[in-house]
Amino acid sequence: AGAKRTVGTDRVQQSNFWSSHVVDETSSYSTNQIKVWDVDRRGNFVKLLNTSNQAQSLGGYSIRQTGSGNQLVAVYKFPPRFIMQPGSTVTIWAAKSRALHNPPSDLLWTDQASWATCLGTNTSLHNMYGQSVAGLNTTRQQKDASFPRIVEGDSSQQSKKNDRTKSIVDSSLNVSKTRQRGSRQEKQE
Repeated sequence: AGAKRTVGTDRVQQSNFWSSHVVDETSSYSTNQIKVWDVDRRGNFVKLLNTSNQAQSLGGYSIRQTGSGNQLVAVYKFPPRFIMQPGSTVTIWAAKSRALHNPPSDLLWTDQASWATCLGTNTSLHNMYGQSVAGLNTTRQQKDASFPRIVEGDSSQQSKKNDRTKSIVDSSLNVSKTRQRGSRQEKQE
């Protein structure tokens, strides 16, 4: 079995600190030298990376996307003699991206308007025998970053927890204000 990597990124939907935000949690796996490196969240492309120092044949391989319930959503089949050079990437563009077909680095999939972008979509690379050899799974979650309320009847333990949270938030806001003041003073000098 290959290595598994987990990465997470936050994207704030609004500038208000107290608003909710979206968190992408991404996990990947690979049992060979080719990795599913990136899946565009707008459905424009899927990118693979050859991590080896040798050329890798992808003839007969496919990229498959499955949605909830492991339902097959999309299948892209590589040309029979497709080769990835050492350390290279290949981006498979969906038709709506309007990307140019420029092999071997950019392949345009004219039969598919978009890659799947629904929650819980798994994008995997399958060898010529149909076995999954690499994959990337991204889940999106709405997180609420609102300030914790203290309601009447809270236990003293909950009240202390809320005070600690408020202190952390207050101190991070003060650091931000101090940095802003410092940069204004530098500009004036």
